[in-house]
Amino acid sequence: MKRLIKSIGLILVFSFAFGFLCVGYAKITRDLNIEGQADYIPPIDVFIIDAEAPAGGVINGYVMSTLNSTVTLDNNSNSSARFLVTVYNNTGEEYGYNATKHPAGEETYTNVDIAYRLIKADSGEELAFKTPVASKSHLTFYVEFYYKDGVVPDDKTLNSILLFEFLPMSELPEDEEEVAVRGALDKFGEILNTPEDYKTLTDSMDAHAAGNTRSYIGNVIDAGDTDSLIVEGLFEGELTLNINGENKEMTTIIKRENIDGSTRTGDSYDYYNFWERTGCEMVLYMTDVDLSTVSAGTRVTVYAAVFTCQQSSGGIPTGQWYQIGELFKGTAQVVAYSGASGNGSFNTDTWRSETNRTIENMI
Repeated sequence: MKRLIKSIGLILVFSFAFGFLCVGYAKITRDLNIEGQADYIPPIDVFIIDAEAPAGGVINGYVMSTLNSTVTLDNNSNSSARFLVTVYNNTGEEYGYNATKHPAGEETYTNVDIAYRLIKADSGEELAFKTPVASKSHLTFYVEFYYKDGVVPDDKTLNSILLFEFLPMSELPEDEEEVAVRGALDKFGEILNTPEDYKTLTDSMDAHAAGNTRSYIGNVIDAGDTDSLIVEGLFEGELTLNINGENKEMTTIIKRENIDGSTRTGDSYDYYNFWERTGCEMVLYMTDVDLSTVSAGTRVTVYAAVFTCQQSSGGIPTGQWYQIGELFKGTAQVVAYSGASGNGSFNTDTWRSETNRTIENMI
């Protein structure tokens, strides 16, 4: 079930430029009149046309479908604050709510003790996955911030950048669980095909080659600050999103191994500095399960996608990396990151599809 995934890279780049470099503030009214300095054209899909802050809140700006805001809650554990947001569907087809994403990094979501949920303004219900927005119509909802677990922290202020993603109904996955992997899958292709990002990824993986059967890197528990920061930095927020009001943190392992059996595809690397492994594809394994709460040896849902490219006779990748096969849903056993006893990670060697096939047999 290979998905046609709409890239949001340009939106995030523009959002960062807007939020951090303050390149003019453009407020778009319901009539699409632009006030103040504006240096972009309203997009053709679903975008914010109005946003209102509550007491204790400030709207720092909004552009396309991204909201930059600051909120300060009070000393009551039940304290909350609602920002009113209206989006407009400027297309000729029906769109649906997919997820809310926020870029990784302390500067883009500064207080993990404050959570948020989206609530439809007309019904008071949470904004559900696939909530429709008809062609040339509006959808108004609240972004409600509140204390996570009802505990008042020392820091009561949150600065955040949230991207509300709406996609054509025809592009939305049937299974809500799959939402958590779609953005990461699309972003992984970009990483592999961006020379600087590819070098950052492979240099980091090479550092593990001498100590592991296969070269890999992840942002799982106990992966260490170095590995986790590298992975999350490369994905630029595509590993964090909100589904139906619930934050999802993606646990990801990227593994380099020969999946298609060919030595003339993928890339190559030195194992133990004298044994070359050739024809290695890049496999992205992803789960939205909180592995810290799962006992070692338990099998959990893990998605897998395989990417490859052609290579020269010298083992150098040539051309574009591309996905082979589909996005596969399977399970893998929970282990510690190093493969030792414990939890917090998963063993990619134990990955099996829903029909009990290995990843090699799925391609």
